[in-house]
Amino acid sequence: MLKKVFYTLCISFVVLWSCFPLYWAFITSLQTSSEMLQVSLWPSKPTLVHYCSIIYKTGFLKCVLNSFYVAGITILFANLLGVPAAFALARFMFPGVKVLQAMIWIISFLPPIVLLGGLLDVVRFLGLYDSKAGLIFSYMLIVLPFTVWSLRNYMMQIPRELEEAAIMDGVSVWRMFWKVFIPLSAPAIITTGLIAFITAWNEFLLALTMILSDKNRTATVGITLISGTTEFEIPWGQIMAAAGIVTIPLICLVLFFQKRIVSGVTVGAVKG
Repeated sequence: MLKKVFYTLCISFVVLWSCFPLYWAFITSLQTSSEMLQVSLWPSKPTLVHYCSIIYKTGFLKCVLNSFYVAGITILFANLLGVPAAFALARFMFPGVKVLQAMIWIISFLPPIVLLGGLLDVVRFLGLYDSKAGLIFSYMLIVLPFTVWSLRNYMMQIPRELEEAAIMDGVSVWRMFWKVFIPLSAPAIITTGLIAFITAWNEFLLALTMILSDKNRTATVGITLISGTTEFEIPWGQIMAAAGIVTIPLICLVLFFQKRIVSGVTVGAVKG
């Protein structure tokens, strides 16, 4: 009984600790400027004035659409390139495969700031600076190693018997990849795709460095550029409203794909 109470208290604390900042940001976005000077768990007169200001008086929605575009194309290319690469690493032995696996594993843990200088030079050389294509190219180099490594671990859990049975039936490697490995790896593909989307959606440093024009700016950078009517005013209401708009798509995606995310994480983590 005491253990159950203790576990319940621990879980409640973790949930409260994790959700309270989101809740506070939400109620702040519903408060008037005068109410923000007081501490209250719910605004006395909730208002959507900050949301209306963000939507109609700023270009923030354009930034949100840019983030959707960049993150969506990043997922597409990460899966198009990462799934076949993971299949090859999981099922084939060729010269240098161990070295390649080690390189992918190491690169997947490097922080973006380590790659910033080299990425900036490459993007400028390709003529992609200050463009969404350049940002997508940069994000690909961040999410692709993680995608390949995660899917490779997942595909190694698929029984060899299925592969051997397909070979005995005369199925080609390419057909086996599409008909056997892709359907069975769907939970892992969705999981890694969602993580790639969240990474591209939340990324700030590369978006700030590689994008200069307003038309290509993403939501994370757009929030930092929200300013008040004077240099001494910090528009907390608009900032929190913008943060809420950015957070809602992530919450919806996680809730929608919750079962597949859990399946992909638990099965893919059994064996390395």
